[in-house]
Amino acid sequence: MKTTLLFLSVFLSANLLGQLEVTENKSVPTQKIVLQIDSSTVETNYMKCKTWIQNTFSNPDEVIVSDIVNSSIKIIGVSASTIFVKGYNSKLKFSILFKFKDDKVKFEVVSLSYHISTSMSWTSFDMTYAARYKSNGKEKKIVTASQESVLTYLNDLYAGFNKIMVAEDTDDDW
Repeated sequence: MKTTLLFLSVFLSANLLGQLEVTENKSVPTQKIVLQIDSSTVETNYMKCKTWIQNTFSNPDEVIVSDIVNSSIKIIGVSASTIFVKGYNSKLKFSILFKFKDDKVKFEVVSLSYHISTSMSWTSFDMTYAARYKSNGKEKKIVTASQESVLTYLNDLYAGFNKIMVAEDTDDDW
């Protein structure tokens, strides 16, 4: 009975988590989306990604930690506003890896951590389903609310990224 309830809870929660695909890779959770853009090139996708970074972050040169032209870009950013995490309004630090291949772009969240103003360090944020439940199978409401808050922020980031990536190139020759 417990196992069945746990399975149903996990299954229902999985359907509520939004766009990002959450999977467990041993102990490290990953969130990734592969975006296919018809009739685009690696070079175009790479340049659009760089444009998104320039438009999204106030210090884009500091955010980019790895840049392999037409292959991949890795950024480490911090949320501009606070996000509800574990009962506190916290800053969210995230690492995103973009990979480019043919007419596809992979948007992968590599790591997440949060910072509470009273704390001096960043704490890793666990996005796994296991973190959402107590050993007796009951949901940890504060963790679920935190995960949903973080996913909302990541989905908003992705929505901005997606908007630029699928936008048609316009050459206004005025």
